[in-house]
Amino acid sequence: MTPLPTLSHLLLLIFTVVLSQQSLEAVGDTAQLTTSTQTFQSLIVGLTARIQCSLYHCTTATSGEPAVSDSVLWLKDDLLVFNGTDFQPTSGIEPGNIVLQRSFTTPEDAGEGKRCVTEELTLLLKNLSKKEAGEYRCQVRKAGEGSQPTQQLDFRLDVLGRC
Repeated sequence: MTPLPTLSHLLLLIFTVVLSQQSLEAVGDTAQLTTSTQTFQSLIVGLTARIQCSLYHCTTATSGEPAVSDSVLWLKDDLLVFNGTDFQPTSGIEPGNIVLQRSFTTPEDAGEGKRCVTEELTLLLKNLSKKEAGEYRCQVRKAGEGSQPTQQLDFRLDVLGRC
């Protein structure tokens, strides 16, 4: 007979499934931030963590190809790691252990003169050590809307094992 899972295992499973479905509603029907990765990850020292955000956004066809008017920020424990694609050395993360991958889908016609694109942003944390454990955030700020984020996704990374 197979032993039943403990209550803490069931709660962790439910928590992980619910959080991995994070998605935010479109802001002004032009932007939507989503993720396809689990928002809570426990990995072993030495492995690579993958944290992914997708930003779907549209612009009018008269302004050319869909430009990224949204500024995407990555933070760890509320310290800036990437401002757009610019790495911030003050984040405390070794530059050789972090990579930001960025790709775009082909722009599509959304009607009414709008063209839309999905931007995939993936943060790779290589050769994990315990100091990479913490709270990570993918945050979008719309151009011209002040310093307040319009959307964000939060992730938790635990690193297990010896330093």
